[in-house]
Amino acid sequence: MVSNAELNRNPTTKEEITASGQSVINAGMYTYPVHQAADILFCKSDVVPVGKDQLPHIEMARTITKRFNTKFKTNVFKEPIGLLSETPVILGIDGSQKMSKSRNIPSHFFVLL
Repeated sequence: MVSNAELNRNPTTKEEITASGQSVINAGMYTYPVHQAADILFCKSDVVPVGKDQLPHIEMARTITKRFNTKFKTNVFKEPIGLLSETPVILGIDGSQKMSKSRNIPSHFFVLL
């Protein structure tokens, strides 16, 4: 439902790849927006609370919805919309950039439970 070219154009994906500093990029970086879309569509969500940096993922979910419903001549999925709060960006633990699992996190921030 999504081409490799579309995955390459996703601004959030491009930003995460750049921030990672990796020379070899694994498929997880590219497929993350599709996995998010699958989570949204699986739950049949039509309104999804997100940060503004996640709006491209909502657009990907909308694209997948349209293509799926058209291809299979159905209305199984609703086109989700993103709901922004008054705090559309949550900073990471360093306080200088957005929260992310793929950014470098100093080891002293990890707590063993």
